[in-house]
Amino acid sequence: MALGREIHALPGREKLKLILLSPLGTHAVDAAHAATAEQLFKPVKLSALFDAIFRLFSEQPVRRKKAEQHPVLFTTEVGTRHPLRILVAEDNLVNQKVAVRSLSKLGYCADTVSNGLEALDAVRRETYDLILMDGQMPMMDGEQAAIQIRRELPAARQPWIVAMTANVMKVDRDRYRAAGMNDYIAKPVRIERLVEVLLSVQPIAGRTGLEALGG
Repeated sequence: MALGREIHALPGREKLKLILLSPLGTHAVDAAHAATAEQLFKPVKLSALFDAIFRLFSEQPVRRKKAEQHPVLFTTEVGTRHPLRILVAEDNLVNQKVAVRSLSKLGYCADTVSNGLEALDAVRRETYDLILMDGQMPMMDGEQAAIQIRRELPAARQPWIVAMTANVMKVDRDRYRAAGMNDYIAKPVRIERLVEVLLSVQPIAGRTGLEALGG
């Protein structure tokens, strides 16, 4: 906020909008800056960021109905503006259906497989931009499948691989990275996090060489 006050003291910058990203439990925005500044706590949720921007640029306080709280999240425009070929590798049928339904609401039509061997076979036949990979699957788990995909596919066809898992400790994240995975989504999957991951994936058509591996 000290920097914010200095910025607001500059000529023509008195009303510049500021969003302060703070560690959880700290409070810095006072009443004097309420009209031009918002405070969010890290890690920042996409919905909270949207609401903060909405408040900063609304002339009148607007209360949105509960059913309208995520209008920009559940829209097929996400898939229209950022098209991706997606494979969901998940052995639990309920989780598989939930993932496919969530993707459908965002404008994506995903293929599905039930284990790592099927995922490996699918990427040999088709080119995918993204694989949402369950960690624990029969016959071949997600980590083994990711390792095999990284070994077999040429760089130009490497998908972005995201682990879908309840294991999100640092040791788990390091293990996913070592297996060649690019990111992870914690279960139960939140729509804000799913959208964040989807928008971070660059389609294979727009990648070259090691960019496909996140390098």
